[in-house]
Order: sequence, then C-alpha cells, then structure tokens
Amino acid sequence: MKSSIPLNTSVQRNETITKFGLIDFFLTLKICDCARESCDCTQPCYAILRKLSQHDFRFASDEVTGCTVSHINVFKVPTEAKLAVVGVECLVKKCVFMSFQDFTDRVFVASFPNTLERD
Repeated sequence: MKSSIPLNTSVQRNETITKFGLIDFFLTLKICDCARESCDCTQPCYAILRKLSQHDFRFASDEVTGCTVSHINVFKVPTEAKLAVVGVECLVKKCVFMSFQDFTDRVFVASFPNTLERD
C-alpha cells in the first residue's frame, strides 16, 4: 500500500521547508561489525519515495466567506525518475494521497486537520 507523507528536508531562514513524497518502500539496513550471536547494533530505517512537484493548479477561494482549502495541495503526477532515500526520522506526518481518473496531469495530497488545539 502506498502512502503520501510530507518530508521535512531542510531549515532555511528560521522557516521549515516541507516537501511531499509518495512512499514506495521502507528499508532497514543492518550495519554491524560485531561477531556476537545476539547483536544490538543500530539498524537505521529509510523510506524510498517519489518526490512530488507542485502543480500550477490552484483551488478557487470563496470571496464572500474567505474560505479556502489550504489543507489540500495539488502536485504533478509523480514519476519514477524523482526517487529519494530519506531517514524515517525525517518523516513529519501522514497525509491522504488522492488521484482521480478525471485529472490525468495532477494528484492531490490532503493534510489532516489539527483537532487538538482550539482557540
């Protein structure tokens, strides 16, 4: 099962830059030089994902109420050519990946709303 997860890639000017990727696989590497039978060496985990590029399409906002759908991002259809390997500690949160037959040039990624914090 494929899932879309935003990937926190770098910090620039005190702002966190978030990029999105579609995870294809998880990978665990065992790096060990010990000869013990019960090894407790670290095993780093990685996600292999396809990077998503922003699409030019924008949702219209309601001019009367000012409502927008800022929790839904629009991306170009991911290709195999833009693969990345990242540590699972860089994965920020789960998102919902949506592709529709009516839109062959774009896909949608929705973030879950924050239901814990309130004004």
